Amino acid sequence: MLSLENPNYLYFLLTLPVLYLVLGMWHTRRKELAVKAASAEMFHRISMRKHDYFPIRRRLILAAIGLCIIAAANPRLPGAKEMVKQQAADLFIALDISNSMLATDIAPNRLERTKRFLVRLIDEMKGERLGIILFAGSAYISMPLTNDFNAAKMIIQSASTDMISTQGTALAGAIELAQQAFPPDKTRSKGLILISDGEDQETGAIAQAGEANKKGVIITTVGVGSTAGSLIPEASEAGTDFKRDASGQPVRSKLNEQMLVDIAAKADGHYYNIAQEDKALSGIKSMVSKLDKGEFKSIETENFRSLYQYFLFPALVLFLIEMLYGVGFFKEKEIERI
Repeated sequence: MLSLENPNYLYFLLTLPVLYLVLGMWHTRRKELAVKAASAEMFHRISMRKHDYFPIRRRLILAAIGLCIIAAANPRLPGAKEMVKQQAADLFIALDISNSMLATDIAPNRLERTKRFLVRLIDEMKGERLGIILFAGSAYISMPLTNDFNAAKMIIQSASTDMISTQGTALAGAIELAQQAFPPDKTRSKGLILISDGEDQETGAIAQAGEANKKGVIITTVGVGSTAGSLIPEASEAGTDFKRDASGQPVRSKLNEQMLVDIAAKADGHYYNIAQEDKALSGIKSMVSKLDKGEFKSIETENFRSLYQYFLFPALVLFLIEMLYGVGFFKEKEIERI
């Protein structure tokens, strides 16, 4: 069945009657100006082209434009249908949203710097299946595996420390949740990008990384913050204060790089510091490129055979004929006096 790829272009056909009138008005005005410039007899004597064939030329121009409009709409016939298989690696991002991520040892703070990094990373992960886990004292899946990268960026950009009431940094829980969320295919490798300051409040993260690796999960860790650390801003009735311990002393949050290095090593991955952003992106992309690609969707596509050339070529021929009329190529059988 014949169809149009761009049917809205056909609305331009409605302009042809207007163009018909405009060309007629232009031709009439042109004749009036010619008579003012010279008498009809004089113009007849000096004119090399006694007949301008305007009615014919106008029809040729309008027909050619109409054919061009139809060509732009691209009439097409259906072709053979075929199944297209889409393949992708499975990848989870586990983002630490604990209060310590508000520390300002990297500007503007650890969490905001991480968001910018992840948006850039997501833009470079096109074609893969991506999921998001947010964690603090507990972890939850904010987005299951999908190829909707716009939704992934929206979730990352809206992430805040208020989204989880249980505070802390449960690295083991985030790793275990990711392990459970991956499809149960032990023969395929999967990727987990764990982004945190490494201040684990529980034990068992390294052991959990080893368990996940046995099921094909490769973990790349990204450290956020500095080893010198900084205080953690906290709102109070008096204004901005800093988080304090039980004795009332301000808490200084420091990047625990060794923890993140050990987690990555236990799961065949690598550790990167977010301060070396390009290196971290390159390393993550290298890890993803080595993951097994699995088929996650088969879609039936229908090929079409475009017919635009059958309208465009005649239009070009009509434009050429009109041009030849304009230069007086065709013999004149009748002399029109202006």
